[in-house]
Amino acid sequence: MKELKTSKGEFLAELLPDDAYDIDLINNELYFRSDFGDFKGVRKFRQLDIEGNYEIIGLLSEITEEQAKEIVVSYDDTQDLYYPDYNANEFFSLFTALESFNSLMQANEIDLNTNQLILKRI
Repeated sequence: MKELKTSKGEFLAELLPDDAYDIDLINNELYFRSDFGDFKGVRKFRQLDIEGNYEIIGLLSEITEEQAKEIVVSYDDTQDLYYPDYNANEFFSLFTALESFNSLMQANEIDLNTNQLILKRI
């Protein structure tokens, strides 16, 4: 589990099995189904060692531009919106929130090709 912070809040990235589906979070217990192994489709759970309440934003591979805007900061120069490149330490150099979100993941050593669940502290 990786903890992430921006001025928009506190977030977590939790690695799940590649084939995880039917994902839910109840009282800091993460429930999901997986078709790996002998117990295909059986609901599994993982107790998250976290303080506070979190909500699921989505899987890393499925984060949309709108969801990314709720995570990364932006700057409006009245003509364009700019977002920070967290990976290159160049502030407000990217043109989409999703690019900025991906740079935030990379800056925190999160492989964009892994099945990470993104959670937000509420």
